[in-house]
Amino acid sequence: MDLKELVEIEYKNLTDNEGVVAFRQKAFESFLKNGIPTSKHEEWKYTDFSRILKAEFQLSNSELSEKDLKPFLLEKWNPNLVVIVNGHFSEKLSKIHSPSNQLVIKNFADAKESLANKINLHADAKNNPFSSLSAALATSGVYIEVPENKIVEIPIFVLNICDKRAGAMLSQPRNFISIGTNAQVKIVEAYFSLGSCNSFPNSYTEIYASAHSVSKLYKLQL
Repeated sequence: MDLKELVEIEYKNLTDNEGVVAFRQKAFESFLKNGIPTSKHEEWKYTDFSRILKAEFQLSNSELSEKDLKPFLLEKWNPNLVVIVNGHFSEKLSKIHSPSNQLVIKNFADAKESLANKINLHADAKNNPFSSLSAALATSGVYIEVPENKIVEIPIFVLNICDKRAGAMLSQPRNFISIGTNAQVKIVEAYFSLGSCNSFPNSYTEIYASAHSVSKLYKLQL
């Protein structure tokens, strides 16, 4: 099936399970209206998605082992490890060392109600419909919170894995980071894939930084 049909089916599955959620409905309608950018869109005129989107994509979770992750971990570094597989936060594979009163990490599904008014709040859906696609299908990314006046001494390593060994994968990592007043944190993001099939990882990270907070976000391109 093509991308639009896949999105429509997945959106229906989500609304059947959780009812119509305002932010998801708005994002879905925006995506249908604007569609995937073409060369006619000024900001995307040098990017051709037609070849990429011909693949028969699927949306699915994947069970990886710790052994599968070893090639992607940085040697001799022991960070707060947050593992996301095909857009889904894996609590089993993640390893958090900081105390819970200093760092809160949980599944986006457990926090989305409190985030509903923030999701896609500042996104330009008309010129970047991929943000609407991500919000429409957001299910189980990661929510990271640093409470006010807390300093997270150990950096956070967000490891995104796209497992495309079983088929072409549409991955939708939707991640939220909330940093309280006077709080400090360092975050490193990296993206890797397994398998030889096609993939379309549509990653979106939103950061809400309160007054006098200090945050550093690094994205590794390896």
